[in-house]
Amino acid sequence: MHDYAIDVNKRRAVNAVIIGIYILLVLWMVICQDNPMNRLLDQAQEGFSRYLPENVSADVSMMLIKVIFSTFLPGIGIGAFYALYDHLLWKCRPFLLLHKIPNLNGKWTATISSPLKGDHHPEIQMEIKQTWNKLQVNGISQSLTTTVSESASILEQHGQIFFSYSYWIHQFGGQCYPGFNSLKVNGNRMIGQYFSAKNVVEEFENGCTYLQKREKTRRQVLGLAKGCGSKGMIEFTRQ
Repeated sequence: MHDYAIDVNKRRAVNAVIIGIYILLVLWMVICQDNPMNRLLDQAQEGFSRYLPENVSADVSMMLIKVIFSTFLPGIGIGAFYALYDHLLWKCRPFLLLHKIPNLNGKWTATISSPLKGDHHPEIQMEIKQTWNKLQVNGISQSLTTTVSESASILEQHGQIFFSYSYWIHQFGGQCYPGFNSLKVNGNRMIGQYFSAKNVVEEFENGCTYLQKREKTRRQVLGLAKGCGSKGMIEFTRQ
């Protein structure tokens, strides 16, 4: 998986919220008497005192333990909380309302249309894997041609979310050449243009890309969308 770009202000807002939530949790543990942190400190003091000289008081041992905990635990704690957010919490509705980054995880069916392909509309089975920080798009066509993304962005423009990514196309037993999709996200559907260039013959192809997320109980492939003009189209349907 590789990094993907989003609006820098959204990153800052999310980081501020994560730090704020972590600080509130720490304050709760410090203020409340009966909480997991105090029980952990008592257990640590009991175990740590066994290795100290007998003339060292319990207050000194507790002070040493608190120094150790205050030095290492904040970094470990916020790192663990951020990892939890990166893989799970960012997909929860309260955070989705905050950052508005769509959850694209899942399997999709892509249908392509292009002037170069005429009435032939090949299908590609796609899979998108996404965390808060990383994303990967993989695909394989009926002719065993594969696509692998190498960079991506999810940006908001004029109230619309656009998902763009560059990728490499690997033909089965043939050449390898780059491609690029720029898609407007609309729930379980995405539509936009695609571009690809075959290195050997220097042939450029462009068209319209249309993605529809496949539901688990539905594998219907929608027809061509209006407004694509003479350009082609790619459609994703989530399973």
